[in-house]
This record gives sequence, C-alpha cells and structure tokens, in this order.
Amino acid sequence: MMLRRLVEYAEHLDRQGELPPRMYGPTRIRWLIDLSRAGELRGFVCTASNADEGPAWRGEEYLAPQIRRGSDVRAKLLADRADYALGLLQGGANTPRAARRTVEAHAAFVALVRKCAKATGEPDVCAVWSFLKQLDLASLSLPEELGAQDVVTFRVAEILPIELPSVRSF
Repeated sequence: MMLRRLVEYAEHLDRQGELPPRMYGPTRIRWLIDLSRAGELRGFVCTASNADEGPAWRGEEYLAPQIRRGSDVRAKLLADRADYALGLLQGGANTPRAARRTVEAHAAFVALVRKCAKATGEPDVCAVWSFLKQLDLASLSLPEELGAQDVVTFRVAEILPIELPSVRSF
C-alpha cells in the first residue's frame, strides 16, 4: 500500500513538472560550446566561478542526461566530458591505448548525437551534429583551461539542446 502511494506521489510530481526528466539529473557543466544555427563555432563559455576548488569550480549545475559508466565506453547525450564530446586527449595520456579509447568515446558521442538529430529533427541538435561532422580538433582553438575531464555541452543561438522537450523524451 505504501509503495503504491509513493508511485502515485511521484506520478503527481511528474505531471506538475517537479521531477527531472527520466535519465536526467543535476550535472555540473564547466563549458558551453557556443554554436550558430549552422553549426559554426562561436566560442567557448566557461560557467565556472573563480574559486579554485569545490562545486563552483566545476561549473554551473544543469539538468543533463545521466548514465552509469564503468570501464566501458558509453556516451551521454549532448553533455559529457570533453574527451567524449570533442575527442580531447587527457594531458599525459598519450599511449596508443588511451588514444584508441578516446577515439572510441568520441565516436560513441557523435553517433548518439546523430541518432538524436535524426529521431527528433530538432534544428539545434542538427547544428551540433553539423559541428561534430566537420570537427577538426587540431585546428580548433581550445581554451587553455579546458581539460579532457571537464564536462561540456552545446549552446545553439542561446538555446541549450539538452533542455528541449523532444531531446529530453529521446
């Protein structure tokens, strides 16, 4: 009986919009990759405060896709670490194994964005997909502070695709 009441209460909160979308949770995102609607890079925006440590150093908190990862390669939709989202190698991790894993992680991220763009038809997700298709990390001017473990997401013409209803239901 009590379990049924808890389920009813959760359903009520969900209808009221007081619960995060399924598979979403609070995530500290340090960098926004600012894109035009055509998928052209406008720049990088750091959301972190000047604090040297603590949560504020890791960036602002957003509701973003969540998954559990072990040692396997599993991408998070549109908001993930820079090694997944951009294919950025960790400093000092220049072994063939680390490079191969980063390539696999980035490919998984790109494939997931592509799948979402095709399924939702969202122009903002398509802009991210367009950016990722033509991404050449070697010619990209990255901020010096951006590390492979920093969480990044995309902003297209002031819209965060992770906040779009069709992306959340995808």
